[in-house]
Order: sequence, then C-alpha cells, then structure tokens
Amino acid sequence: MTTAPIDWSQKPYVQLEGGFVAGLLLGLVPFAGVGHELLDAAGVLAHGTPEARMGLAIGQIVGGVALTIGGLTGEVFGGITSATGIGAAIGVPAIAVSTGLVVGGVGNIAAGIQGLSQALMSQGSTGPQGAAPVREEPTTLKPGPFAKESIPAHRGRPSASEQKQVNTLMKRHGCHTCGTKEPGTKSGNSIADHQPPQALDEPKIFLPHCNHCKARQGGEVLRELRKREQQ
Repeated sequence: MTTAPIDWSQKPYVQLEGGFVAGLLLGLVPFAGVGHELLDAAGVLAHGTPEARMGLAIGQIVGGVALTIGGLTGEVFGGITSATGIGAAIGVPAIAVSTGLVVGGVGNIAAGIQGLSQALMSQGSTGPQGAAPVREEPTTLKPGPFAKESIPAHRGRPSASEQKQVNTLMKRHGCHTCGTKEPGTKSGNSIADHQPPQALDEPKIFLPHCNHCKARQGGEVLRELRKREQQ
C-alpha cells in the first residue's frame, strides 16, 4: 500500500469530463468547433488521449445543439417582432444574428460528430496500468499503411477519368493513410493524393485520400519545408 496522492488527471473519466467541459465551451461559440477541428487536422494542436477527445467531441455536439436551439428561438422572436412596422427595426437584425447562431451551431455539431467518429476509431491509452499506448497517426508524406493500388500521377488536378479511378480505389481499399472509406468531401469524391506531395517532389502516383488526412498533410508539408530550409 502507498500513501502517495492519486494523479486523478490520469483517470479516463476525469479526462472524459475535462474534454466534455472544453468541448461544451467550444460548441457554444459559433464556428469555434469548426476552427478547432481544422487546427487539429493540420497538426497544430496536441491530440490528447482518446477519452479526452471523445469528451471534447460530445461537448461540441451538446454545445452546438444548444447554440442552434437558441438561434432558432431568436429567429422566431425576430419574425414575430418584424411583423410590425416599429418592430422591424429590431426584428430583422435579430433574425440575421440568429441565423448566424444556427449556422455556427450546426457547424459545431458536424465538427463534434467527426471528432467523435475519429475518437471511437482510435486506440486508447489506459494510463500507468497500461494496456495499449496511444497510436500515432501515420505520416501523410509517403504512401500509407492502406496503400494497395495506385494510378500514374502528374502535377495539378486529376482528369475526370483519373478521378473516377481514384474513387474506385477509395471504395475498394479506403484512404491510403487511415483506411476510412468515407471521403468526407462535399462532392463525395475521394481526394486524389499526389505521392510524393507535389510541394516536396515530382509526384509519381495518385492514391485515394480522405479530407481529414489531406488537411493533416498540409501541416506536415509546411513543417517539412521549414525543416529543409534550415538544413
């Protein structure tokens, strides 16, 4: 038996609760969750434990829902107020502000859902007792662990035919870096990733990439360019 104080910060539930509070505060600020997701994807922010990331994502969703409901309530109030001539001066601006809250809240909800899915897919750390260590994400500067098939590449955007082939590879094997088969793009198309990245070298092949890994690649490329400048 030991009389040493317990480091509660290592407890998964404490990490989950701390992440939830932070996520809730982000979710209550329009587009704050979206900004956090972009910075996280670019590798600017520390990833934290899966428990903390899960709590953060849930907090963003809850905060985003509250923000959206508040915005919808404001739109109803603004609509009623603007129905009168005198109230229009108050009602119209209220509707505009409320619409911004709704859009920002929905964006935070979407960011939270994406963060939650990533946290659920990651392997967690169980602290000193120790089971699995936190798994680091593979680099995006070379073909990833899920790279199976590729097509010849060139600089610039892929042609329609090449895009179709990359989409097929995405459905067949998933993102070459993380393995997901969900592109995460508005168009539904897979991102044709130049390998090696064209900002670093002459690309040789196209591989399927998801939106999350492509955003993370941007941060890795910048760090690599700075590293080369210092050499």
